[in-house]
Parts: sequence; C-alpha cells; structure tokens
Amino acid sequence: MATKLFHVLLIVASSATIASSLECYKCTQEKGPDADKYCEIPSSSLGNNTKVNCAIGDSRCIITKTIQKDNSVTQFRRDCGKDKGCTNKCTADADGVNVCKSCCEEDLCNKGDGPKAAEQSGTSRITMMRALSAVGSFLVWCLL
Repeated sequence: MATKLFHVLLIVASSATIASSLECYKCTQEKGPDADKYCEIPSSSLGNNTKVNCAIGDSRCIITKTIQKDNSVTQFRRDCGKDKGCTNKCTADADGVNVCKSCCEEDLCNKGDGPKAAEQSGTSRITMMRALSAVGSFLVWCLL
C-alpha cells in the first residue's frame, strides 16, 4: 500500500513540474510616439522588460500596440493573457488608429514585434500540456 501511495505522489509531483506556468516578457510604455522602443529587447539584456511567470489561467504571451495614423506607436505592452480574445491581427477605429495584438504559446515568445503566423509552432504548448495531464490522470487511475 505504501509503495502504491509513493508512486501516486511521484506521478502527481512530476505532473506539477511538467505543468509549470508559462513564462513571458512583461513591459508597458504608454507615452509618446515610438513607445515600442522603450520595450525593445537588446541582444545582451532585457532592457526595460522583465520575465514573469504567468498566472495558471494565462496561456498566451501577448504583445499589444497602438499605432497612430502617422505610424507612430503610442502604446506598447508585453504581458501574459488568456486564450479568449487573443488574436494575431490589427483592428482600426473610426479615427484610423490601429490596435494590433500578437499572441503566442511558448515561453518568452513575446519578443520583437511579435510572432508571424508562419513562426508559430504546429503543436501548441497548451495541447501538449492537456495530453500530458490526461496521461498522468490515466496512470494514477491505473495505480489505484
């Protein structure tokens, strides 16, 4: 009985390690033209960005930027986010101001101007996590 309990605890602990939270860059600049320059990630450092562990419900790294009619960026944000409302497109308001969102699912993928559609991986991290969780649950059920 003790051996079975040990195996169950080992599987649960390893599943928790596998299901660690997503890590994203975080930076916000909401002032002036070219706000995206504030959040640039130089090749040798993070610049004004920090690395954060996202909350359990956050499954995407996101870049959001507001682009004026003259193409200046007046708001730039890197952060964690949820599946809902996460798109890789720009929407324009009546004044011609564009709000662009770029989402990705890999650790620290929200760098640069954001991922292009061709750069996104075919197998998402979320899909893999769900599959590993299902396998772990099945193993626990078999051991009990």
